[in-house]
Amino acid sequence: MILQLAGDRVALLEHDTFDKLGIVDTDRRPAAAIAGVLGGTADDGHVWVPAARILELGAEHGAEWADSARATFRAVERFGWYDAATDRVRVHVAP
Repeated sequence: MILQLAGDRVALLEHDTFDKLGIVDTDRRPAAAIAGVLGGTADDGHVWVPAARILELGAEHGAEWADSARATFRAVERFGWYDAATDRVRVHVAP
């Protein structure tokens, strides 16, 4: 999945690719600015994005898609890419 930012617009691309998650910002802003657009927080070149924001962006793909996304979040928790306590996903910002 790719979160593509252009100004304040956010689109979910490659919605059915669950083995990668990244952010592409056409404006090439720093992670802190991107976090502000997504409602998250910045952390060392990554953004902690609320899982609800990602699910909202993919809502048009239905409940089965949302279940798959949630399963992916849980699967990467042991690697530090999802925090169940805050329900946020750590997403890499492409250079």
